[in-house]
Amino acid sequence: MADDSEDWREVPQLRSLRRLVSALTIVLIFGMITVAATLIWRISSEDGGAPAIDADQVTLPAGEVITAVGATEDALTFVTKDAEGVERMRVFDPATGGEIGVLGVERR
Repeated sequence: MADDSEDWREVPQLRSLRRLVSALTIVLIFGMITVAATLIWRISSEDGGAPAIDADQVTLPAGEVITAVGATEDALTFVTKDAEGVERMRVFDPATGGEIGVLGVERR
């Protein structure tokens, strides 16, 4: 009986499919390495931490409830709601805790 491997020839479509699958496998592996490296880099970087807040306390008007909070290096932002339902955005200095400004919030 003759060896079947000598008579078998690869169909051109099969050859291109095999190359395409190999290329996609390489792209997948490269993508997984890139995602893993990015995660490791972002987790280990010191820049991703919370901004430094030196103020010991921030004083809000009596009767206002905090509904949202934001912080940057330059400002602490609190969105508050009073008993009448009026919302305000209050901006504070993170170093001193003093109020920088107040903005009204109107929902539409």
